[in-house]
Amino acid sequence: MKVTKYQKVSPKVHRPYRLILLTDIHNKPFDRLVQQVAGEKPDAILVAGDIVDRHRKTWKRALPFLRACADVAPTFFSYGNHEVKFPIVRAEDIAETGAVLLDNSCIRFGDLVFGGQTPKADTSWLEGFEEQEGYRILLNHHPEYWVKWGLRERDIDLILAGHAHGGQWRFFDRGVLAPGQGLMAKYVRGEYGNMIVSTGCSNTAAPLVPRFFNPREIVEITVVPE
Repeated sequence: MKVTKYQKVSPKVHRPYRLILLTDIHNKPFDRLVQQVAGEKPDAILVAGDIVDRHRKTWKRALPFLRACADVAPTFFSYGNHEVKFPIVRAEDIAETGAVLLDNSCIRFGDLVFGGQTPKADTSWLEGFEEQEGYRILLNHHPEYWVKWGLRERDIDLILAGHAHGGQWRFFDRGVLAPGQGLMAKYVRGEYGNMIVSTGCSNTAAPLVPRFFNPREIVEITVVPE
């Protein structure tokens, strides 16, 4: 699978951190994906939502996927819209995989602070997140919330999103359709200010909606000292 790499420079860190962002696995087979991630030797794996598939009501691979990630590196998971609309994986089940659930909450990881925004209109907890010392990284599954909820104005160093599947079909390097954004969606792949959007790790958004000219990706972010 394609690996898209970004580097961020900050005086808030004292050593380099290699982070892997995975989104939108949607209960698909994951063995080769996790093997490839392991080869990147990450310091942490960040899973920004949609490990289940609410359309097909499938979820049996979701927890084994988190467990496999946690066997590679410390793993942090935040909910996507599929987990919210099909709440089959319980917090206690996630904890048993070794992954850390970030449900409108945050946790320190060395010089970094990881937060997870659940796809519900409750951002009150972000005030406490913004007060944390360190390089603040927010897992926020929905890229459209960057504008809709004013996340781009928040004191957050980096926001990591998925959900849009790269626009599903891409023509002339432009995404055609994304949930929450509609036709000719804007925030579907790449870097926008302090936000990085992944195209995701699975092939379809819903039954019979394949990708075109839109490869899946693993996102690697290296945060290095200034």
